[in-house]
Amino acid sequence: MNRKRHPIKIKNLAGNITISIIVIIIMVYFWYNPFAIRKSRNAGAPSSPTLTSPNLPSVPSIKRETNTQQLPGVSPEGSATENKDGSFAFDERYELEYRKGLLLFQNGNLEDAVSSIQKALEIRKTEEAEESLQQVYILMGLKMTNNRNFIEAHKYYDLAINIAPKKDIILAKANTYLLEGKSEEAISFLENYMSVFENDPDFLVVIGSTALENGNIEKAYDLMEKAFLLNPVNPNLDSLRKRIENATGIGSSMLEYGKTIASIKSDKETNKLTEDFIYSTCGETVNQLKFYYQFTVNNKVLLYLTSSPDAINLNSDNIYDAPGYANQIILSGDSIDIHNSVLKSRLKYLVAKNIFSNYSDLPAGNLLYEGTALKISGSLDLSNEGVSLQRIAEISRLSEVLSLYSLPQDKEKKRIYRLLALSFVDYIESNYTPAALGQIAASFKSGVTFQFAVSSVIKKGQDAMLQEWLRFIKMYTGATIKRF
Repeated sequence: MNRKRHPIKIKNLAGNITISIIVIIIMVYFWYNPFAIRKSRNAGAPSSPTLTSPNLPSVPSIKRETNTQQLPGVSPEGSATENKDGSFAFDERYELEYRKGLLLFQNGNLEDAVSSIQKALEIRKTEEAEESLQQVYILMGLKMTNNRNFIEAHKYYDLAINIAPKKDIILAKANTYLLEGKSEEAISFLENYMSVFENDPDFLVVIGSTALENGNIEKAYDLMEKAFLLNPVNPNLDSLRKRIENATGIGSSMLEYGKTIASIKSDKETNKLTEDFIYSTCGETVNQLKFYYQFTVNNKVLLYLTSSPDAINLNSDNIYDAPGYANQIILSGDSIDIHNSVLKSRLKYLVAKNIFSNYSDLPAGNLLYEGTALKISGSLDLSNEGVSLQRIAEISRLSEVLSLYSLPQDKEKKRIYRLLALSFVDYIESNYTPAALGQIAASFKSGVTFQFAVSSVIKKGQDAMLQEWLRFIKMYTGATIKRF
């Protein structure tokens, strides 16, 4: 009679609360079969059930084995007997109601199962009955969710949570909010339990995924980092990281590389997402310079984030005219917006020009450096600039353009110069190899003309090189530029 029993149990509901997972749960005989409960034993985290595919144990038979020591009010066969006042023995009344509830549960009659188990609890409050009742509530919540009766679904999830606030019941309720299109409510609800599950990486990943769905990349990134510190090897974490990488452009490999070649200082506190965005952008830029174009990069990129009005503002169209490429880049921290791909392009341009300003004793505004920085940043599209290039005569002789080591002061001439610089880099990369640009840079030193450096690398005379370049411009832009 007092043998230790275990309630019907349900296995764990997996961590990610995307809509696809709830559909899978409901498809697997979601409401009319009993499941098995398996308590997870996460170190440092509360025990919680997870719903998985059904694993149906047989319901214990009501008939008992014969016990040599007969209990009061129970016959030797183990069946219930009446007391003199006509009532059942106390334990046996609980036993009958509880087992009746289990049988109803197994037959898919969830509402009646709730009623019987509740009666059993009124007779005697036991852990086994509470856990079984909680699992019935969960399945009823899933059933109502599947029927899109969200009000009833929340009611049953709340009843289950009131018994014990286990992780996967909380996730199921949050997922119901998402199905309703209430992502903010889902996040707010999950955050109420942050103090309970702050050391549970799966829970943090779930909140991070929900925040990302709601467009809050900063919160998602912060939670992803916390989850990584708790458990770096986590499939759900990998999935969240890839989604954040797609949303921000922050790649883990470029981020780590960027931290080795760049240094950030600030006159005020900055969030980790902003810093990692800058590091990753620096990593991408230097990686492309070194390993694609074969430039030798020895100096470290120094950035100073400040609120000073004199700092470079990435939102300004004058970014390409900003002074101070040498030494550190003084950047307006308030102008950094990871959601704006144009701003990332401008930051890559600044980083490349900073590298070139320390590359040799030649100014960073020369044709090779300017064109390479524009190419890496993707700031200009040469194919749409034929009309502007037709006005090359306004600058001067083409040979003089090649000799310029700094940008012209006139705004229109400056634009045409940049277009020529970009066309030159495209010409070398397309007709020869990207690595040829790095080789030209290595040959381009004081006392050596730009034309000679180019000719020595591509093994073509200066005049032939110029004619080939002009033909390239005409092919890609339609502009017919006369050499005069």
